[in-house]
Amino acid sequence: MPFIKLENITSACAWGIWEIRESLEELRSLLNSEEDFQKLKGIRNEEKLKDSIAARIVIQRILAERGISYKGMDCDENGKPFLKQHRLGISISHSHGAGVGIVYQNSQIGIDIEMIHEKVRNIAFRVFNKEEIGENGANTEKLVTLWCLKEVLYKAHGQKKLDFRENIHIKPFEYSEKGGISLGEIRTKEGVETFNIKYQRVKDYIIAYNLPK
Repeated sequence: MPFIKLENITSACAWGIWEIRESLEELRSLLNSEEDFQKLKGIRNEEKLKDSIAARIVIQRILAERGISYKGMDCDENGKPFLKQHRLGISISHSHGAGVGIVYQNSQIGIDIEMIHEKVRNIAFRVFNKEEIGENGANTEKLVTLWCLKEVLYKAHGQKKLDFRENIHIKPFEYSEKGGISLGEIRTKEGVETFNIKYQRVKDYIIAYNLPK
Protein backbone atom coordinates (compact mmCIF):
# COMPACT_ATOMS: atom_id res chain seq x y z
CA MET A 1 0.00 0.00 0.00
CA PRO A 2 1.21 3.55 -0.71
CA PHE A 3 2.02 6.12 1.90
CA ILE A 4 -0.84 8.59 1.67
CA LYS A 5 -1.70 11.55 3.81
CA LEU A 6 -4.73 13.79 3.53
CA GLU A 7 -4.87 16.89 5.70
CA ASN A 8 -7.46 19.63 6.07
CA ILE A 9 -5.85 23.06 6.27
CA THR A 10 -9.22 24.79 6.72
CA SER A 11 -12.78 23.67 6.11
CA ALA A 12 -12.36 24.95 2.55
CA CYS A 13 -8.84 23.73 1.80
CA ALA A 14 -7.08 20.34 1.97
CA TRP A 15 -3.90 18.77 0.63
CA GLY A 16 -2.51 15.27 0.29
CA ILE A 17 0.47 13.17 -0.74
CA TRP A 18 0.72 9.77 -2.42
CA GLU A 19 4.03 7.91 -2.37
CA ILE A 20 3.84 5.37 -5.18
CA ARG A 21 4.15 1.65 -4.52
CA GLU A 22 1.84 0.49 -7.30
CA SER A 23 2.46 -0.62 -10.86
CA LEU A 24 1.27 1.57 -13.72
CA GLU A 25 -1.75 -0.64 -14.29
CA GLU A 26 -2.68 -0.55 -10.61
CA LEU A 27 -2.51 3.23 -10.58
CA ARG A 28 -4.54 3.43 -13.76
CA SER A 29 -7.27 1.32 -12.14
CA LEU A 30 -7.43 3.76 -9.21
CA LEU A 31 -7.93 6.84 -11.41
CA ASN A 32 -11.60 7.44 -12.17
CA SER A 33 -10.99 9.44 -15.34
CA GLU A 34 -9.99 7.42 -18.40
CA GLU A 35 -9.81 10.70 -20.33
CA ASP A 36 -7.11 11.90 -17.93
CA PHE A 37 -5.10 8.76 -18.52
CA GLN A 38 -5.36 9.06 -22.29
CA LYS A 39 -4.07 12.64 -22.12
CA LEU A 40 -1.12 11.53 -19.99
CA LYS A 41 -0.13 8.64 -22.28
CA GLY A 42 2.15 11.02 -24.17
CA ILE A 43 4.53 10.93 -21.20
CA ARG A 44 7.02 8.30 -22.36
CA ASN A 45 8.90 7.92 -19.08
CA GLU A 46 6.83 5.42 -17.08
CA GLU A 47 7.97 6.73 -13.70
CA LYS A 48 6.96 10.29 -14.59
CA LEU A 49 3.66 8.99 -15.94
CA LYS A 50 3.01 7.24 -12.63
CA ASP A 51 3.90 10.41 -10.73
CA SER A 52 1.38 12.41 -12.77
CA ILE A 53 -1.36 9.85 -12.19
CA ALA A 54 -0.64 9.76 -8.45
CA ALA A 55 -1.07 13.54 -8.16
CA ARG A 56 -4.49 13.26 -9.81
CA ILE A 57 -5.49 10.42 -7.50
CA VAL A 58 -4.72 12.70 -4.54
CA ILE A 59 -7.13 15.31 -5.93
CA GLN A 60 -9.67 12.56 -6.51
CA ARG A 61 -9.34 11.39 -2.89
CA ILE A 62 -9.68 14.91 -1.47
CA LEU A 63 -12.84 15.46 -3.49
CA ALA A 64 -14.23 12.09 -2.39
CA GLU A 65 -13.80 13.17 1.24
CA ARG A 66 -16.15 16.05 0.39
CA GLY A 67 -18.65 13.90 -1.43
CA ILE A 68 -17.61 15.19 -4.86
CA SER A 69 -17.02 12.90 -7.82
CA TYR A 70 -13.83 13.42 -9.78
CA LYS A 71 -14.61 14.05 -13.46
CA GLY A 72 -11.06 14.79 -14.58
CA MET A 73 -8.99 17.90 -15.02
CA ASP A 74 -7.66 20.09 -17.79
CA CYS A 75 -5.24 23.02 -18.07
CA ASP A 76 -5.84 26.62 -19.12
CA GLU A 77 -3.74 28.55 -21.63
CA ASN A 78 -1.10 29.19 -18.97
CA GLY A 79 -0.83 25.53 -17.98
CA LYS A 80 -2.71 25.95 -14.69
CA PRO A 81 -4.86 22.88 -13.96
CA PHE A 82 -8.57 23.14 -13.26
CA LEU A 83 -11.31 20.67 -12.48
CA LYS A 84 -13.93 19.77 -15.03
CA GLN A 85 -17.48 20.36 -13.80
CA HIS A 86 -16.31 22.00 -10.55
CA ARG A 87 -15.23 25.54 -9.69
CA LEU A 88 -12.88 24.56 -6.88
CA GLY A 89 -9.27 25.62 -7.34
CA ILE A 90 -6.57 22.95 -7.52
CA SER A 91 -2.82 22.57 -7.83
CA ILE A 92 -0.71 19.44 -8.29
CA SER A 93 2.95 18.49 -8.28
CA HIS A 94 5.08 15.36 -8.40
CA SER A 95 8.68 14.35 -7.90
CA HIS A 96 10.54 11.05 -8.09
CA GLY A 97 7.89 8.61 -6.90
CA ALA A 98 5.44 10.90 -5.13
CA GLY A 99 2.49 13.07 -6.11
CA VAL A 100 0.78 15.85 -4.17
CA GLY A 101 -2.37 17.88 -4.67
CA ILE A 102 -4.32 20.65 -3.00
CA VAL A 103 -7.94 21.77 -3.32
CA TYR A 104 -9.27 25.20 -2.36
CA GLN A 105 -12.42 27.22 -2.90
CA ASN A 106 -10.70 29.57 -5.36
CA SER A 107 -7.93 29.22 -7.94
CA GLN A 108 -5.21 31.21 -6.16
CA ILE A 109 -3.56 28.14 -4.68
CA GLY A 110 -0.28 26.38 -5.33
CA ILE A 111 1.55 23.31 -4.08
CA ASP A 112 4.97 21.90 -4.88
CA ILE A 113 7.04 18.86 -3.96
CA GLU A 114 10.74 18.40 -4.59
CA MET A 115 13.07 15.58 -3.64
CA ILE A 116 16.03 16.78 -1.60
CA HIS A 117 18.97 16.48 -3.97
CA GLU A 118 22.18 18.28 -4.84
CA LYS A 119 20.91 18.68 -8.41
CA VAL A 120 19.06 21.79 -7.24
CA ARG A 121 22.37 23.58 -7.72
CA ASN A 122 22.21 22.87 -11.45
CA ILE A 123 19.16 25.12 -11.83
CA ALA A 124 20.12 27.69 -9.17
CA PHE A 125 21.13 30.37 -11.69
CA ARG A 126 17.66 30.19 -13.28
CA VAL A 127 15.53 30.53 -10.14
CA PHE A 128 17.61 32.34 -7.51
CA ASN A 129 19.21 35.76 -7.52
CA LYS A 130 22.72 36.35 -6.15
CA GLU A 131 21.47 37.37 -2.71
CA GLU A 132 19.35 34.23 -2.37
CA ILE A 133 22.22 31.98 -3.38
CA GLY A 134 24.50 33.78 -0.94
CA GLU A 135 22.03 33.38 1.95
CA ASN A 136 20.97 29.78 1.29
CA GLY A 137 23.52 28.12 -0.98
CA ALA A 138 25.47 26.35 1.76
CA ASN A 139 22.45 24.28 2.84
CA THR A 140 21.01 21.95 0.18
CA GLU A 141 17.78 21.33 2.11
CA LYS A 142 17.16 25.04 2.50
CA LEU A 143 17.95 25.65 -1.17
CA VAL A 144 15.42 22.98 -2.20
CA THR A 145 12.90 24.53 0.20
CA LEU A 146 13.45 27.95 -1.33
CA TRP A 147 12.86 26.46 -4.79
CA CYS A 148 9.64 24.87 -3.52
CA LEU A 149 8.42 28.15 -2.04
CA LYS A 150 9.00 29.97 -5.31
CA GLU A 151 7.26 27.25 -7.33
CA VAL A 152 4.22 27.58 -5.06
CA LEU A 153 3.92 31.31 -5.79
CA TYR A 154 4.39 30.74 -9.52
CA LYS A 155 1.57 28.19 -9.51
CA ALA A 156 -0.73 30.28 -7.31
CA HIS A 157 -0.28 33.28 -9.62
CA GLY A 158 -1.08 31.15 -12.64
CA GLN A 159 0.61 33.31 -15.28
CA LYS A 160 3.62 32.34 -17.41
CA LYS A 161 5.28 35.76 -17.50
CA LEU A 162 6.76 35.67 -14.00
CA ASP A 163 10.55 35.60 -13.69
CA PHE A 164 11.67 33.51 -10.72
CA ARG A 165 14.58 35.83 -9.91
CA GLU A 166 12.92 39.19 -10.54
CA ASN A 167 9.23 38.71 -9.71
CA ILE A 168 9.14 36.00 -7.03
CA HIS A 169 10.73 36.85 -3.69
CA ILE A 170 10.92 34.91 -0.44
CA LYS A 171 11.73 36.79 2.74
CA PRO A 172 14.80 35.46 4.60
CA PHE A 173 13.82 32.57 6.88
CA GLU A 174 15.36 30.12 9.31
CA TYR A 175 15.02 26.60 7.90
CA SER A 176 13.74 23.86 10.21
CA GLU A 177 13.34 20.16 9.44
CA LYS A 178 10.09 20.35 11.42
CA GLY A 179 8.73 22.81 8.89
CA GLY A 180 7.60 26.39 9.13
CA ILE A 181 5.81 29.29 7.47
CA SER A 182 7.60 31.73 5.19
CA LEU A 183 6.53 35.03 3.71
CA GLY A 184 6.63 35.38 -0.06
CA GLU A 185 5.91 38.19 -2.51
CA ILE A 186 5.02 38.41 -6.17
CA ARG A 187 6.26 41.73 -7.48
CA THR A 188 4.99 42.95 -10.84
CA LYS A 189 4.27 46.31 -12.43
CA GLU A 190 0.72 45.95 -11.11
CA GLY A 191 1.98 45.91 -7.52
CA VAL A 192 3.07 43.54 -4.76
CA GLU A 193 1.04 40.56 -3.56
CA THR A 194 1.97 38.84 -0.31
CA PHE A 195 1.53 35.16 0.59
CA ASN A 196 2.11 32.97 3.61
CA ILE A 197 3.64 29.67 2.52
CA LYS A 198 3.90 26.57 4.69
CA TYR A 199 6.70 24.09 4.11
CA GLN A 200 7.53 20.75 5.66
CA ARG A 201 9.81 17.79 5.16
CA VAL A 202 8.15 14.44 4.49
CA LYS A 203 10.66 11.60 4.21
CA ASP A 204 13.11 12.69 1.47
CA TYR A 205 10.88 15.43 0.09
CA ILE A 206 10.15 19.07 0.76
CA ILE A 207 6.49 20.01 0.30
CA ALA A 208 5.15 23.55 0.32
CA TYR A 209 1.79 25.25 -0.29
CA ASN A 210 0.37 28.73 0.19
CA LEU A 211 -2.08 29.21 3.01
CA PRO A 212 -5.59 30.49 2.24
CA LYS A 213 -6.02 34.21 2.73
